Amino acid sequence: MIKELCPYLFFCLVGYCSGSVLYAQIWMRLLANKDVRTVQRDQNPGAASAFLGGGLLCGILSLAGDLLKGILPVRCALTYCSMNHPGFLLVLLGPVIGHAWPLFARFRGGKAIAVSFGVLLGLWPGCPAPAIVLAFFYLFYSVVVRVSPHAWRTILTFCCAFAVDLLIAPPPGVLLGFLGTTIVVCGKHLKDLSSSPEPARVELFYHHPK
Repeated sequence: MIKELCPYLFFCLVGYCSGSVLYAQIWMRLLANKDVRTVQRDQNPGAASAFLGGGLLCGILSLAGDLLKGILPVRCALTYCSMNHPGFLLVLLGPVIGHAWPLFARFRGGKAIAVSFGVLLGLWPGCPAPAIVLAFFYLFYSVVVRVSPHAWRTILTFCCAFAVDLLIAPPPGVLLGFLGTTIVVCGKHLKDLSSSPEPARVELFYHHPK
């Protein structure tokens, strides 16, 4: 049993180390000479803060890094690991946990949204449905039925995406991995809401302020 889990544990560790690299922090220092944690009140070292504090190029580079640090470990793991094995949940969770509690930043990480998309994109083309479902709900609750603040929108997005994944039944390791990802992401956002409570607001369609 332990021997069977070895490749899953190995790629979980690789993914965790990959996730622990905070690209927003790196690019903000290089391109804007700022600390990414000073941009937003929640001190989030993620791509959203890089866009706000460092501009378009800094944000794009940070987002690309956060996606790739999820995509690449999963793509590499697929050569040796099966999505049908329950241990595959470790492969998907590694980068997400790494970003949320990074080894290289004293375990003070981000909210793991982009890297969650990254690990699901890493499953393409063999298992595209979870990434498509997550993207659909993110856009739906951002544009069609706009839920705010962002924390509530993210929680609703991930919970709805997981509910649909239960119905479409992806491979067991993928479903368990996305369950773990949903718990991590929602937990990070609930913690943010608990420190700064704000009621959910719902609007039909998004209108830019004039």
